[in-house]
Amino acid sequence: MFTKCILLAVLALQVCWAVPYGLSPRITDGVDATPGEFPYQVSIQWGIPPLTQFSHACGGSILNENYVLTAGHCIMKIGKLRVVAGKYYLNKAEESDQIVNVARATVHSGYKGGVAQHDIALLKLERPLKLNKLVAPVKLPTQNERQIGEAVLSGWGSISKKIIPVLPTVLQKAIVPILNNDDCLAELTAQEVIGQKPELFETQVCSGSAGKEISACSGDSGGPLAQMIGGHAVQVGIVSWGMMPCGSSHMPSVYTRVASYIDWINTHMD
Repeated sequence: MFTKCILLAVLALQVCWAVPYGLSPRITDGVDATPGEFPYQVSIQWGIPPLTQFSHACGGSILNENYVLTAGHCIMKIGKLRVVAGKYYLNKAEESDQIVNVARATVHSGYKGGVAQHDIALLKLERPLKLNKLVAPVKLPTQNERQIGEAVLSGWGSISKKIIPVLPTVLQKAIVPILNNDDCLAELTAQEVIGQKPELFETQVCSGSAGKEISACSGDSGGPLAQMIGGHAVQVGIVSWGMMPCGSSHMPSVYTRVASYIDWINTHMD
């Protein structure tokens, strides 16, 4: 019971850091992915061993055998992180699983916590991943490149349209339209929000709901938004925040724009 209380308290703190003022990193109304469809997707797990077991906290994407890309708000002040690559079933061991501890987390120096720009982090792994058809890197865009059209969101985020999260058993996906920032901000500010008013920066990108109850949700944080270009997945965004409750708000989801940070990523990888 004591360890459960610690876990709940720490997870509550994480939510407070990531979602002040009623805003949330937030796939609802997605569909099951097929095994191996997103070989760049990883589950980032958090725990305080031996007090608590590791459990899914965020998503991430494989850049190469040594580095994973995720959101800054996924990096906890206490506890440890590990990465599980080659995963499809969230809570079931699979032969394809590769579990590697995180040796170092580098959060962008401009990220101030909570709902803010520069929500990006690099995870250096303790040992290299073994790349194969189920564990493979995503490609990155060029610095400051702009993307239009549709993109695919993947993750194990909550499938519930209520405040209490309900995580799926298998990896989910959803096709979403990319919004220009002016239209996104207009939608985000169309309704009254208690506390801090939503802001949007050029270093962020949005996806719309296309009139459906589709959005990223808790547990998708740090995960990839990608486009298929020339037969390769190119990462457009990192799940950062959105409005609660997921999906039913019909509001855009906000991501860190990966193309704004290519130079930063290259500088901070060995």
